[in-house]
Amino acid sequence: MDSHRTRIFLAAALALSLATGAFAGSPEGPWHTSGERAFAEARESGKMVLVDLYADWCGWCKTLEEQVFSHPRFLSYAERFVLLQVDVMDGGEGSALQARYEAFSLPTTLILNADQVHVGTVSGFAPVEPFLQGLRRELAAWEQAEERRQSRLASEDPAVLLPLARELHEIGDGSRAAAVYARLLAFEEPLAVSDAWLRYLQADALSLAGDHQAAKASLATGRRLAAAERDTELLEAMDLLAINLDHSRGDCRAAAGALRTFLAERPDSSFRRQAQESLRSIESGRDPACT
Repeated sequence: MDSHRTRIFLAAALALSLATGAFAGSPEGPWHTSGERAFAEARESGKMVLVDLYADWCGWCKTLEEQVFSHPRFLSYAERFVLLQVDVMDGGEGSALQARYEAFSLPTTLILNADQVHVGTVSGFAPVEPFLQGLRRELAAWEQAEERRQSRLASEDPAVLLPLARELHEIGDGSRAAAVYARLLAFEEPLAVSDAWLRYLQADALSLAGDHQAAKASLATGRRLAAAERDTELLEAMDLLAINLDHSRGDCRAAAGALRTFLAERPDSSFRRQAQESLRSIESGRDPACT
């Protein structure tokens, strides 16, 4: 399995947990500590969400808090955002956000839209002016990338649409990615990716968009195609996505049982690590979908 498909699976699994609305915390000053409240406010206001990923052991996180986030120039600029601050060591929402956006060095500041699409990242500490310049650069780069994406969306060339769908998928734009996958499935000529994989990717994108019913329908069609092709790896990926779709509805006992069965029956699966991580999250009692 290529790294793209692995990242897609991880993004979908984590997004399903984040999309349940099972967040804890309350606003503290200008910062939310609840993702549910922050993204709800972003949807209502049309603002993007600025996410501070921190840990108590991170000295530079404390410096960023003291020298930048409390600075009047930052507070003035930040009025265009909804602010969210989460601890990556919480074993729940913060940990999931860190993993989903691969923010493994701290501090990391994410820019997300209301649908949790990745807009930009500012890594590390910088004094207030360079930090604000970093945010402006990320927003400008996003606008330029959006212009290019809009132009490519008008194409009818599968060679243009397939990498576009993958790009949208990787930034977490499930709605647009799923729509492009649907267009690719309508082409009659063979593509670089089989219809079975396209159905899986479409289901994955639909899960990111929160349309679980459509995701399950696409997954069922893809499973029939994968079984006919005897694509064991793809069938394993589909099994895990089906488990996570059920998990997202809060049936954590059934999800944990299905994951244990998966691990027992597929000891050599390339998805074993992801399945183990999902099971550990549920068994820890801190999984956002299970609280």
